[in-house]
Amino acid sequence: MHTLYQELSDVSRYIQNNCHLTLEDHQPKFEDYLRRVNRFRRVDSSAEILEIGIGTGWFPILCRAQGLACKGLDISPELVDYARCFGRRYGIEPDVEVASIETYDLGQERYDVIIAASVFEHVQNWEEAMRKVYEALKPGGVLLFESTNKFSLTSGEFDFPLYGWLPDRWRYRLRIARQGPEIMNLGIDFHQFTYPLLRRVFRKLGFTQIVDRVSLADVDFVSPRKRFLVRVAKRFRLFRELVLAFASTTTFVCVKGWRSPALGSGSNLPQNGSTNPALTNTPDRPRGGMSLKTRTPRVESIPTWRWSVRTRSFEMAGFEGRPAICPV
Repeated sequence: MHTLYQELSDVSRYIQNNCHLTLEDHQPKFEDYLRRVNRFRRVDSSAEILEIGIGTGWFPILCRAQGLACKGLDISPELVDYARCFGRRYGIEPDVEVASIETYDLGQERYDVIIAASVFEHVQNWEEAMRKVYEALKPGGVLLFESTNKFSLTSGEFDFPLYGWLPDRWRYRLRIARQGPEIMNLGIDFHQFTYPLLRRVFRKLGFTQIVDRVSLADVDFVSPRKRFLVRVAKRFRLFRELVLAFASTTTFVCVKGWRSPALGSGSNLPQNGSTNPALTNTPDRPRGGMSLKTRTPRVESIPTWRWSVRTRSFEMAGFEGRPAICPV
C-alpha cells in the first residue's frame, strides 16, 4: 500500500467519528499498551519507539507528553495533519511522518519497541513488511501486534454479520458496494488473520518469544465476568485455542532474541539475515553426547517464566542467559 495524497471519504469519516475524543479518553489504552510491553522490556526515556499506523496520533502525542521518544508513520496525509493539530491543542508537536511501511526504510536494529495496532490487515505484502519490522527491532526489542481475527463473531473493520468469515472477493465487493471503489485505496482489509497463521510467520522470522492474547491477559485488569474464562483459558490449551479462534482481535507481543556472543559473525549467521541463534546453522561438534544441532544455543537476558499458584497463570520470574519458554 502506497502513500495517498488525495482526500478520501473513509479517512474523513474516521476523523469525524474520533475527533471528539480527548487525550484523557485515550489514556487507558495507552497505559494498557505500555503495561504489556513493560512485561518484556522496560519502556523509559532511552527507548526508541515506532508506531506504524497512527490513527489520530494519540499514541505518539502521549509518548511525547511523558518524555518518551516515539516516531509515528501513516500513509494518509490527512491523518498526519490531524495528529499534528491534535498535539498542538496540548502544546505538543508529535514526531509523525507520511510513509508506507512497504516502501519506507525502517533501518536495521533501530527500535526498542514497535507498535502495530489495526494496521497490518491493510498491508497487501504484509509478510515482507513484517520482515522489515523484525529487522528494524534491536535484539531484545518488542513488537506489540494487534489486527483482525478471521473467525471473530464481530468485526471492527465493517459492521456486517460474520464479516471476517467471508472470502476476500466477497468482502471487497461488499465494501465497494457500500462505500465506493475508493475504499480499495485506503481502508480495505486485505487480510483476515488467524492465530495459527501469525504464530507460524513470527516463528519463521525468528522471534524467540511469541505471547498471545490469553497469556497477556492480567486477571487483575479484566472484568469479573471474564476473569473465570481467562483463568480456564490459561490452564487448558484446548480451551485457550477455542477462545482465541473467536476473539475480537489477534493480539501478540513478540520479542526478538539476543545474539549469542559465542556465535560471533560471518559464515555462522543464517543466510536469511536472521539474528536468532536458534536458527543459525553451526558445525556439528559433539558435546556430552549431543551435537550443537540438537542443543538450544544460549542467548542473553531473556525473561523466564514460572507458574503461579495464586493466579493460575505464567508470570515472569526474572532473566537468564537462555531462551525462555513461555505459553503460546
